[in-house]
Amino acid sequence: MILGSGLTIAGAMYCLSFARLPYFNTLGPPCAIGMLVAVFAALTLGPAVLAIGSFFKLFDPKRRLNTRRWRRVGTAIVRWPGPVLAATCVIAFIGLLALPSYKTTYDLRKFMPASMPSNVGDAAAGRHFSRARLNPEVLMVETDHDMRNPVDMLVLDKIAKNIYHSRGIEQVKSITRPLGTTIKHTSIPFIISMQGVSNTENMQFMKARMDDMLIQVKAMDVSIATMHTMYELMGEVIDNTVDMDHLTHDLSNITNTLRDHIADFEDFFRPIRSYFYWDKHCYDIPVCWSIRSIFDMIDNVDQMSEKLEYLVTDMDILVKLLPQMRAQIPPMINTMTIMRDMLVVWHGTLQSFYDQSDTGSKDPGAMGRVFDAAQIDDSFYLPQSAFKNPDFQRGLKMFLSPDGKAARFIIALEGDPATSAGIARVEQIKDEAREAIKGTPYRVPRSIWVAPRRRSTTSKRPPPTIC
Repeated sequence: MILGSGLTIAGAMYCLSFARLPYFNTLGPPCAIGMLVAVFAALTLGPAVLAIGSFFKLFDPKRRLNTRRWRRVGTAIVRWPGPVLAATCVIAFIGLLALPSYKTTYDLRKFMPASMPSNVGDAAAGRHFSRARLNPEVLMVETDHDMRNPVDMLVLDKIAKNIYHSRGIEQVKSITRPLGTTIKHTSIPFIISMQGVSNTENMQFMKARMDDMLIQVKAMDVSIATMHTMYELMGEVIDNTVDMDHLTHDLSNITNTLRDHIADFEDFFRPIRSYFYWDKHCYDIPVCWSIRSIFDMIDNVDQMSEKLEYLVTDMDILVKLLPQMRAQIPPMINTMTIMRDMLVVWHGTLQSFYDQSDTGSKDPGAMGRVFDAAQIDDSFYLPQSAFKNPDFQRGLKMFLSPDGKAARFIIALEGDPATSAGIARVEQIKDEAREAIKGTPYRVPRSIWVAPRRRSTTSKRPPPTIC
């Protein structure tokens, strides 16, 4: 009897190893082994203790045994086995009537004293949070590369979205939705609307530069008018320069004639001139020194005549260059006029463009605010700049492994997860995860594991793995 009951209980406990939940799967073998040890002890230690106790007359009966009642029961079973079997089946069926109302539960609190500190704390937390929030399921996704990039963030959000939109799921937390909903300002419409906001903020500066273009047009008008005046003045300068050139030629001829006559005079008075330069006391005699200065002046006439020749040559060159210089002014005026006209046209075009932009962007951030308020996860996108945000880096430490090759999803079910319906969601979560990674850079995993967060589990690690 002891051996049969013990083996039955040990076999039932070992059947836990066939359960899908790692919590029960790991309990089966040790519990079965413990039961077998207890049966072996009962079959060996019990008789030994009775034998030793009977030697000291400790377990001898103190009263006379009455076996008459059990003999009658045995006699009745032997004489009328059919009716006894029928009565036994009726009694068994009465017990089976309660089986349809049986509900499987995995809530360990019902099997522990309510006064235990863990139960007291769990009850206090249950007054503020649902059972699903306190006992979430954990989905692990592992790949062979670092997932801290925008491409893998899109895939992780697709997995979270598939699981969240499946039946019986209340909330999914991941790196792309750490609070259960998508991160604010991470939708494509919001990013596009923010670009419109930046353009609107820059519009006032662009309009100020448009006003500067009008100032530039006015400055170019002044420059064109100035160049016209310069062109007219340049004509007068050329005329005056030609007259000066003629006068310079005349002056040079007169100077040459004067030089020749002075040379004739000097040839006649050369002997007398020698006296004035020979006398040592000429400096002290005013008349002598004055006459000597006249002869010195006659010597400078040659130098003046030579310099006038140079001046005549330069004036001839200047008379040739000034008309050429004046001829360059009209093309400059035409070029500046064309630039002024193009600037006016460009100003008008930009002014029309900016006016249209103002009309179409009265409230550029409206679309982004609407998508943020609606919390729609159909257009999720996380730019590369978000990975430098300190808050997001803190989230990476919570939902991704240090090397970035594994990601964690915290899943809250609808209702109590410690029921058969809650346990049945495990396969559904794994199927949704498989469907989400189809067509993505992730390969199809060879094993899938979903573990309750409240329990300690050990999972395989074939890359990539969802566990």
